Amino acid sequence: MDDNELVEDAGDEVEETTLPERVGRVIAYLLALPLLVVIVLLILAFIGIVVGGIGLLGWAIYHADPGELSPKEDAGYIDLIVSNRWVVWGLRAGLLAGVAMLLVLSIFVVISIVVRARRGEWLRSGAGLHTDIKAAERDIEGARVAFSLLAESQREKDELAQQLAETTDLLDWVLSQRAEEAEDEENPEEG
Repeated sequence: MDDNELVEDAGDEVEETTLPERVGRVIAYLLALPLLVVIVLLILAFIGIVVGGIGLLGWAIYHADPGELSPKEDAGYIDLIVSNRWVVWGLRAGLLAGVAMLLVLSIFVVISIVVRARRGEWLRSGAGLHTDIKAAERDIEGARVAFSLLAESQREKDELAQQLAETTDLLDWVLSQRAEEAEDEENPEEG
């Protein structure tokens, strides 16, 4: 069987493959396999962390029960309320649920910041305020043009200032030469 022969699939389609193409596909599959395994393991690890976190939270809430509490002998109504084991359990369970909620919220905030920063969407919208990116980009481009024109104007100003200084020096030299010629004409005997 020649390498350039036609290989038929299960259907009626005919695909022409060569030995190097086949070897390339096998190598690509072999290289992609570890990546696929890593992705599956990461997904399983994430699921395990979530299930473990929920289980740990449930265990903590279950074990938040303080057991028997006995009130003081001449306790007021606040002491009687706080010495009730179900009130203490509810406070502990609420505190643990609040901690879990803040943990999940902080993870969400960090992940959303990273995702928005990678997409270039950082500070485009927030709390009902939205920025039109196209308009902002047009404004930025206009500012770039204005700054380039300003830089060009500054260069022209510097060139003109240099030319003015040279012209002033030349004019001073010409005036000093004329003054010397005028002195020489007034005092011909000194020469």
